[in-house]
Formats: sequence, structure tokens, C-alpha cells
Amino acid sequence: MLGRHIPVAPSIMREAFTDLANLVPSDLAEPVLVIGMAETAVGLSAGVHQALQTRYPQALLLNSTRHAQHDESSDANGTDSLLTTFCEDHSHASQHLIYQSKDSVTQMQLLASKTLIMVDDEASTGNTCVNVVTALREAGLTQLEQVHLTTLVDWSLDQETPNPQSDAKPARMADRLAGIEFHRHHLLSGAWQWTDALNPEPITMPSVDTTAAGSQALGDTGNWGRFPTLDSTDGFDNYLSSFQATFTSFNGQEKI
Repeated sequence: MLGRHIPVAPSIMREAFTDLANLVPSDLAEPVLVIGMAETAVGLSAGVHQALQTRYPQALLLNSTRHAQHDESSDANGTDSLLTTFCEDHSHASQHLIYQSKDSVTQMQLLASKTLIMVDDEASTGNTCVNVVTALREAGLTQLEQVHLTTLVDWSLDQETPNPQSDAKPARMADRLAGIEFHRHHLLSGAWQWTDALNPEPITMPSVDTTAAGSQALGDTGNWGRFPTLDSTDGFDNYLSSFQATFTSFNGQEKI
């Protein structure tokens, strides 16, 4: 359904986007902000955003990113364009960036958001959702009233189930987001059960937890929600034509 790592028919992806969006209520407080998690869920969030705009045409889309979008030569820390950062604690690359808008009207709407629809492929503990909401509130989104965690699969439901071997009561997501209504929407749900290995082999992971700009400039491929937008397809036409031109050129070289 995701179409990110394994090829999937667009019709199946679109059906999943629509099914997921249809789980979101039709009486949400506006403005509505749809936020997707990099990198796996950026296409998913765009599809859900498009489906939601049939009911919420003014809903903004904003995706997190691990790639610096600001000019580090003139704005070293991104203070002019960066809205906030947060951690995806369980990830091998935990740091995420969230950017704000240079357009004053869009920025005003962003900061006035009352409903946040957080889109991800899966939820395992709910910690990332809490981290995102906390970061956004501290960055100025103080009017948030509702959070809707919207995922293909939610593994976190059992996180609120008491452990029979412990007297500790698990913290409910609603309690961790004080003053906000919390809702879950998902196409599938389940639970993980882990058993520690007795003598696990040490694993050495490469250091990839960075959000600094690389040595090569990012290609001009459009917004894609890295900055707040009403149009999740912004830049697609130019990107597609550029791709087609490159493919045609490459195909011509192959025939020589």
C-alpha cells in the first residue's frame, strides 16, 4: 500500500490514502495541519492530504525532513527558516527538521493550527507523536486542540495495556499530551512482543544521524511539503519534465 520501498500499483496506493483519510472525522476544528514523517511517509502524507482536501480544502501539508533546506552560508543555524526540530528516538537517524513558511499568510495559518493530523506508515510506541506535538507547541503552535495519529499500522495500542508482571501503570497517550484531544486512526493494528537475546553480537552502525547539508546542493525538485503548502504536487510538473528529458538523453546515448 505504501509504494515507498516495494513497487505498488498507484490505484492501490490511492485507495489506501483515501481509506485512511476517510477515518478522519468531518467536523475538525480548523485550521488543519497535516504533517508527514520523513522519509518513508512523505508520499503517504501527500496522498492523505489530497484526499482530505475534498473536505478541508485549506488544510496545510508540512513534512519533516532530515536534509537541511536553508542556506548555511547565510543562515548557519536555520533560524530564519527553521520552525523546530524533534527526535524519532528509535530511529537510526533520529533528528528531524521542520520548516516554516516565508509567506506571512501561510505562516499565520500554520501557527494558528487547531487540528494536527500526523501521518506515518506505522506507530510503534507513540513516542514520536508526543515529541512532534511537544516541539510544535513550543515553537508557537499554542492553539492546538486535537491530534489525530493517522497510520497504516498502529503497533502502539498495547502500550497502554497494563503489564501483568509489573505494578506500574503505562502512561496513556492522552495523558502525555496535556490539554489536547488525542485520537488514533489506522487501517491495521497489532502488538509487538520482544525477547532479549542471551548473548547478542555487538552491532556497529554507521554514523548517519546528521541533518547538516552535504557537499552537493539539493536538486530543485519542488516543495513536496518540506515547507508548508496547500499544494502537495508543487514542483511535480517541472520534476517530471526534467526526468523525461534526462531519460530521453540517456536513452539516446545507449543507442549510439
